[in-house]
Amino acid sequence: MNDREIITLMHKLFSGDIDTSDGYVHLFTNDELDISKYEAFVSSYIHDENILVYINSQNVHHCNIHESFELVRDNMANNRIRLANENFSAKILIESTGVGVGNLTRRSIRTP
Repeated sequence: MNDREIITLMHKLFSGDIDTSDGYVHLFTNDELDISKYEAFVSSYIHDENILVYINSQNVHHCNIHESFELVRDNMANNRIRLANENFSAKILIESTGVGVGNLTRRSIRTP
């Protein structure tokens, strides 16, 4: 999947906000993103080896959860970070305030 495909699909998947009925999860410890909280939260929605990270239209990535932590930590102050699995059946928003919310869709938007 190339950057343009990721951007297009992320815009489609995240049009508007996502369902917040699962509730927000605090991901900070001592005013910084906590890796164990982050990985536990992301893993509760995305079980794939690789995930898609959308920071902005010029900054998208296809990487593993450990690499995504660094991307989120380094960019969350100025951006609302969007994460999804490769078949777009799970979506996550990480807010600059240090909270995250996730949602599982009924079916994937993209077939493998």
